[in-house]
Amino acid sequence: MRRRNPLLLKYLLSHSAGTPYPGFSELPAGYMAEQWSNLPGYPTVAARYGQPLTFEPGEGFAYGFAMDWVGKVVERVSGEASLEAYMRKHIWAPLGIEAGITFWPRADGDESKLVRPVQRMPDGGLEPSTAPSINDGLRECFGGQGAYARVDDFHKVLRSLLANDGRLLAPRTVEEMFKPQLMPPAKAALNAMLRDPAKAAGVIGDFSTPLSYDWNLAGLMAAEDSPDGRRKKGMTMWFGMMNFYWFIDIEAGVCGAFGVSLLPMADAKVKDLILAWQRLMYDIL
Repeated sequence: MRRRNPLLLKYLLSHSAGTPYPGFSELPAGYMAEQWSNLPGYPTVAARYGQPLTFEPGEGFAYGFAMDWVGKVVERVSGEASLEAYMRKHIWAPLGIEAGITFWPRADGDESKLVRPVQRMPDGGLEPSTAPSINDGLRECFGGQGAYARVDDFHKVLRSLLANDGRLLAPRTVEEMFKPQLMPPAKAALNAMLRDPAKAAGVIGDFSTPLSYDWNLAGLMAAEDSPDGRRKKGMTMWFGMMNFYWFIDIEAGVCGAFGVSLLPMADAKVKDLILAWQRLMYDIL
């Protein structure tokens, strides 16, 4: 079926392009089963994520692999050899980040700086994880999943954006970055997901209060203030598979990054810890 709408970069950045991960959509259980059962056999973005769009761009919301394609766009437009080369020049170097963020942590043969992931066991304890990494066998940079970072270096990126200091982006670009982007059908789909307890359980963050949310060019954003004052309108956040979480609240003047390397994603105990940590940060403002 031919699509009606143009495939705009802002749709990719706001996960409204129709590129969902398995588990973040209503697609059949077999969707992408071959790729996810043999990830090293799909080592490029095109091979792993070359699926047809699942809805008209801009008319739905489904979190997925759009950012991996954004990375390819950056490579093509910039002319850099790789996304790593582009980010090293335009993000890490301006912030004084020398080796704390990379797509290739094993390039020098030294794995001592990698945190070994652990797995939550049925009894609540932790054991070394034996699950394969989604980055095993990659041959190019995956912009949505492939980077490794020290939390303090990642926090430098957040602080620069919060201060809007011009080191990474022009001030007007940062202002645009935190504006809501979803069209009404996409916003409705996002909020329906967050109000479904079963689906919200797989997302890190507190969604027990029925706030309205949107998505900007950086992440999930609150479309209104929370009653307790701990989530201002425009506060932006998201998380990663290994229970990494970050947020920027421009109105409140605070940002933070919380990192562990633990499975499963959205572990209940880690979610509680992140909530307590975030509440403490707002309490001391």
